[in-house]
Amino acid sequence: MTFESLFLVLSQVFLKRGLMKISPNGFNIHFFLQLFKNYSLWISFLFICLATVIWIYVLKHFKFNVSYPLISISYIFSLFAAYFIFDEKITIYSVLGVLLIIAGVFTITFRGNLH
Repeated sequence: MTFESLFLVLSQVFLKRGLMKISPNGFNIHFFLQLFKNYSLWISFLFICLATVIWIYVLKHFKFNVSYPLISISYIFSLFAAYFIFDEKITIYSVLGVLLIIAGVFTITFRGNLH
């Protein structure tokens, strides 16, 4: 499940990096050519495909009411990505929010078994 969340965040990181390289010319042929030539967008697509394959496995083998909230782990990864990759400022509210998510995931995961 952690890999699924990590791959989701990596897909969004590469999506953002790819979109930052595209000029905002609207929806014309030049825009779409930039999309297809952008390797970051293709890497983003690869990571979202990997996350989907893992998610299919998780849904097949684990309880939905436990599995779905575990996607929230991606918020933890996204906080680190925002800070280390995009140089975004992390506020105390962001940290508190992630800590609450960790507490929630811990509570859901350990209240019973995952199967």
